[in-house]
Amino acid sequence: MLGRELEDKALTAYILGHLGRAALNQSELNRAIALSEESLTVFQELGDTNHLLEVLSFLAGAAQATGKPVRAICLFGAAQGLREATGLHAQDTDHRSFSEHFLTAARSQIVEEMWERAWQEERTMTIEDAVAYALGDQGAHPRSSTEENLA
Repeated sequence: MLGRELEDKALTAYILGHLGRAALNQSELNRAIALSEESLTVFQELGDTNHLLEVLSFLAGAAQATGKPVRAICLFGAAQGLREATGLHAQDTDHRSFSEHFLTAARSQIVEEMWERAWQEERTMTIEDAVAYALGDQGAHPRSSTEENLA
């Protein structure tokens, strides 16, 4: 991969994230998750919040596609809350459309009470908690029981 050849971590993370999104769009879910998780980790190391939040949305989409709508809503809620807290916005119309597609699908799979609770609770996560949760360490964030309580 070009980013690795150039020893450019930011480029590598960007390419990995978008390869993850492409894999998600092609329903290669395990590959999508692995690529997105690697990208998320590098963006966290680099302190690149804007791209980190984009990849967090890719992982939320993967959660919905793998039949975990509450997890998807929690991740989308965390990403949205962090965007609002940092003043960052989704980078483009295509990304917003991507997120809306998976968020709408996840929302349609659960009852309204679950939606409201997951969406509101997770909007207050820190970046560190959101990344830990996205990488599967549910015990790392203070509301680790949200997903289990709503399922």
